[in-house]
Amino acid sequence: MRSRVDGQVAIILGVMCLSLSPVAAAMSAQASSSTTAFLRCGLAMVVLAPLAIAEMRRRGRLGLDARRLAVLAGIFLGIDYILWVKAVYVAGAGVTTVLINVQVLVVPLLALWLERTPIGARFWWAMPLMVAGVVLVGGLLETGADAPDLGGVVMAVVSGVAYGAYIYVLRRAGQRAPRHLVGPVAWATGSAALVAGGWAVVTGDLTLSLAPSTWGWLIALALAGQVIPWLLIGRGSRSVAPATVGALMLGQPVLAVLLGVLVLGEPISLLQWLGCLLTVLAIAVATLRIRRPRSAADGT
Repeated sequence: MRSRVDGQVAIILGVMCLSLSPVAAAMSAQASSSTTAFLRCGLAMVVLAPLAIAEMRRRGRLGLDARRLAVLAGIFLGIDYILWVKAVYVAGAGVTTVLINVQVLVVPLLALWLERTPIGARFWWAMPLMVAGVVLVGGLLETGADAPDLGGVVMAVVSGVAYGAYIYVLRRAGQRAPRHLVGPVAWATGSAALVAGGWAVVTGDLTLSLAPSTWGWLIALALAGQVIPWLLIGRGSRSVAPATVGALMLGQPVLAVLLGVLVLGEPISLLQWLGCLLTVLAIAVATLRIRRPRSAADGT
């Protein structure tokens, strides 16, 4: 019982950290989106690399297949972060964080396509709710000044697809190395840093002459958006039922929208609030399982 409670606390703390990351990204807007994506991963490696080395000494090196999959996952993560930061700048922190949760639907679709993993009826029930939520949150029914930037909405959705691919491939890497928690995340983060940094150099967007306050927010983004949450969630999920993990993770988009409104003063319309609710409902329908109590006739 104590282990399960501790696991839930760890997941809640991880979700709170993830909810802060859009605010940190918005506050570091002096940097370009590709620079922010690069530094988010590069600064995170300062912490992850020593942890991964220590883990390797205790449990051995990651296998070649696991490393390859983690690097591939990092490529998707780099694409996700570049688009995600740009979408935060354009569409807003709260709305972007809700929209990228299409990853909840992307992961099972990839498993169906690549592994022939069957999908339950609950997933298909969630699909129209998610589409409706994306349309409303994206402001596609809004007109005039209330309408958010369509380009930002598209970038947020594509970012969510890339994020879903990252989660799926990283999951495969973890299956190849079940004794390693930090190693796959570190390899993926390093790969993402190379992708984002390479894109920043090619496009001429790499900017390292930043104000001290911007560096502070970028460090916070690296810690709160990459290192701390995924180590907490990874540790906590070991002792918590998957359905409970999914329920706790639903707090992220809601908290992000609230922080966007309260901290950044981002405007959000009634239809967008409705879209947020539909999106969270779709995620709940797709991921949560309700266990029916056993009757006496079921036996023991």
